[in-house]
Amino acid sequence: MKKKVEDILCDEIAINKPYDQLNDQEKLAIAIKQTLLESKKSSLTVAEREALWAAIIDRTSSVSKANKSNTAWWRSLAAGICILFISSLILIFNAWHREIPLEQAAKINKTYLAKSKEVQLLNAAKQSFSLPTDTAFNYQDLRQKKGIMLGSGLQGMHYSSIGVPYGKRSEIVLEDGTKVWLNAGSILTFPEKFDEDHRTVYLEGEGYFEVAPNANSPFSVVSEYLNIEVLGTSFNISTYSDDDYVSAILLTGSIAVQANGDANFERKVLKEGMEAKIDKKRKTLTVNRTLGDGSISWTKRRLLLDETHLNEIIKKLERFYNTKIEDASGLLSSETFSGSLDLTQTLPQVLRNIYDTSTYSIKQAERRLYIQRKQTN
Repeated sequence: MKKKVEDILCDEIAINKPYDQLNDQEKLAIAIKQTLLESKKSSLTVAEREALWAAIIDRTSSVSKANKSNTAWWRSLAAGICILFISSLILIFNAWHREIPLEQAAKINKTYLAKSKEVQLLNAAKQSFSLPTDTAFNYQDLRQKKGIMLGSGLQGMHYSSIGVPYGKRSEIVLEDGTKVWLNAGSILTFPEKFDEDHRTVYLEGEGYFEVAPNANSPFSVVSEYLNIEVLGTSFNISTYSDDDYVSAILLTGSIAVQANGDANFERKVLKEGMEAKIDKKRKTLTVNRTLGDGSISWTKRRLLLDETHLNEIIKKLERFYNTKIEDASGLLSSETFSGSLDLTQTLPQVLRNIYDTSTYSIKQAERRLYIQRKQTN
């Protein structure tokens, strides 16, 4: 019986036949084994490591979605793992023939930045640099001062990322002059050098953008559910993975929003003072008038509330202060509040604007804060 390529790769029996007498499976197995032997002669480059990691992410993701009801699944599991690993290795040798997509680069860079407690800049060569919080910096100047390498040894477009953990904020001027304010718990992935005909970045979290005008090079912000096309404008986008929604609020100029990923809606052009909001569960888009400047109050360390639900306020404060809030007050999460909160204050001081201290106690222990109703005699 003719063996499949995974059987040949996973056994140690040599193929002792002239090459012209080999079947296609045996020829493929020999090619793979020779490639693996050659790989031992040199270490992997950054591009090769990225291609391998991207391949593993893609393939393991597709495996997890496969139908596991097939009765032959368990018998082929070992062979599948073997061929998955080997085929992923093969892809690294073709890394210079293809460009890793922006969204894939964002996923890869996120694995490097996820556990950092400081603002970090990660370049395409996977060099990591700590940055001060609440400080504006120019990417070009920073690269020169810190001697940050461009990915000149990599083929195609190469990307850097800035990771801002909970409790921190950051401001960056990109290579084209676009200013971006990043809120707590955000990661921005961008090209080290933009193309002449387009400028595209990827955002997870929340950012306020003042885009440098360039009619010949449109600016785009990509997120999991939403793509935003820009010519020259200022807008805020919130795309946290743990929120039930994604929102884009236009302050000046004009932007077009269109669906990405699983979202399903027609392209819309927003006017100043309008908000596009995507319901992640329904995958639908609504467009409404909203408070323009209120959406970027966090850049000035304020939080403006306009009939904002309590559970949404708590979530924003948890990100801003990097503190878990345990609310046992008995207040309904759907209760709404309007007004302004001063985020230069401590978290207990901010919460005293929401909870009446004659009725509720507010106690903080390190990174946890507890709210309880006081017992009455």
